[in-house]
Amino acid sequence: MMHLTFRWITGFILAGILLILVGGECLDMAPAEVWYEPLQQVIRPQGSRVIWRSEGWAESSYGRYGINAHEDVTRLKGQPILIWGDSQVEGYQVQDDQKMAQVLTELLESQGYQYYALGLGRSAHTIADHYYDLPRYEDLLGPISHHVMVVNNLDRYLPDTRQVRARFL
Repeated sequence: MMHLTFRWITGFILAGILLILVGGECLDMAPAEVWYEPLQQVIRPQGSRVIWRSEGWAESSYGRYGINAHEDVTRLKGQPILIWGDSQVEGYQVQDDQKMAQVLTELLESQGYQYYALGLGRSAHTIADHYYDLPRYEDLLGPISHHVMVVNNLDRYLPDTRQVRARFL
């Protein structure tokens, strides 16, 4: 009986040590968030980084106002285009320079336009969430040139789409 108890205790201790060693590598999957009063929501703190392992091993960095891939959006030149959406805009699965907003900014700059894009995607957010965020970001960033809404599933945005005879493209 004592031998069996010793095995259980030893197994528990070894499993705990293994959990601590492996778990330390996963701490960045639970990033810190802080309440930011002007936006009336929690944001990632400036300077924080997230490595998301479930959809790839890309690293996302966060700057001023919790906007990813930009250290300080107040230093950007040109007129802002805000891209709203869910996790596809947030882009955890791709590196910062490959996110939707950065690619659009590069394309616009290559054509001589004075615009920059900011991706304001948040996982599981809908148009209703963004509707209330629009004036808050406009207060922080000043006049916005364009707002772009990225929609990937109309069932999340329109009521009763399964019961109508219309076709949504």
